[in-house]
Amino acid sequence: MAPTGGGFRVLLIGFLWIAWLGAAVATLSSPLQALEEQRASVVYRRRLEQGWNLFVPWVHRRSLPSTWHEDTRLANEVLAQFVQEMHDGKIPCWLVRHSVLAVQTYYHHLRMRIPRPWDALRGWKKELTLRSRRPIPELLLEGIFAEGLKYGLVHRKLACYYIVAAILFRVGFEALLRPAEILRLRAGDIKIVIFNNIKSAVLAIRDPKNYAAFGAYQFARVTNPVVASWLEWLVADLPGRTRLWGSTRIRLVRVWNHLLERLEMADLLLTLGSLRPGKATAMILEGAHPTTVQFAGRWASQTSFHVYVQESSAMLVWTALPKGFEAELRCSLKSAQHLLTAPPQVPWHSLFDRKLQWLGMMHGLKRSARGRRSLKQ
Repeated sequence: MAPTGGGFRVLLIGFLWIAWLGAAVATLSSPLQALEEQRASVVYRRRLEQGWNLFVPWVHRRSLPSTWHEDTRLANEVLAQFVQEMHDGKIPCWLVRHSVLAVQTYYHHLRMRIPRPWDALRGWKKELTLRSRRPIPELLLEGIFAEGLKYGLVHRKLACYYIVAAILFRVGFEALLRPAEILRLRAGDIKIVIFNNIKSAVLAIRDPKNYAAFGAYQFARVTNPVVASWLEWLVADLPGRTRLWGSTRIRLVRVWNHLLERLEMADLLLTLGSLRPGKATAMILEGAHPTTVQFAGRWASQTSFHVYVQESSAMLVWTALPKGFEAELRCSLKSAQHLLTAPPQVPWHSLFDRKLQWLGMMHGLKRSARGRRSLKQ
């Protein structure tokens, strides 16, 4: 049925508004030149774009003059108000922070001249808990690893999630990986090395966060022979382009949280972000030099590195556990020692399959092929 006169006017106004907003975004956006883009990693540029896309519509709703960014005083006021409103609107702090970073990246003359939004962000950050930075002790991680393997072996339909996740949790810990780096691991990124009869693994890091400090090609090592053997078992016969984690970040977080609940450790506030500081703290407690740990974890500055190394917080994890929990966990791990020392003799595809992942890869390849054909046309 054709729209009435009033309905048609509403639709026309809606289309005009969308077109105006798109033109406004295109006008405000100030993309970097190709050489300038090379200074930042792909992941960082994507986050800048996300922050910029949050900021631009907000600016247009305020009907600010197009030259607002040329006046430092006005720019400070605008950005401070933006941060406050995003804080009140429960927008994630990291996204708002990247909005401010995007503004001073695209309007480079504002760099080091907008202290007010940064003061507001510092105040906001103090309100946040350090959930994602609480280090996990290695013994608790071994418990999560064993529980994930056992749950996957019992529930075969979920084995492709729980067994793979259990291995990746230990790999992320041993190699000091960020959660995003765990998710991006592919079979072709893994190289098994045997030196002096000791097995280890070298991991190539895709789209590293600290691209400017350490370069585009970065590597991490798994020096634990047992974890390297499990990783070798997991990537056997896999095509190089295959992602080791065949699902989404949300599902990986759900598996982590479920295993914590099964072990009655949900109250410890441990997250995937606990793996990296957990290993860094363990290395420091074992006597490793801080510079060695900083280099192994690819921290660009000592300031960021010191945030992750928290010996006291690692000790507090144990105080939050029920009395006798450590003894029970050690006893449980002793009974599951056959799972902890080496991977099974049978290949991974005899325990689970990657059918859903293969289907997803095929659909992705078809979409890419259609996109290439449309570009040629």
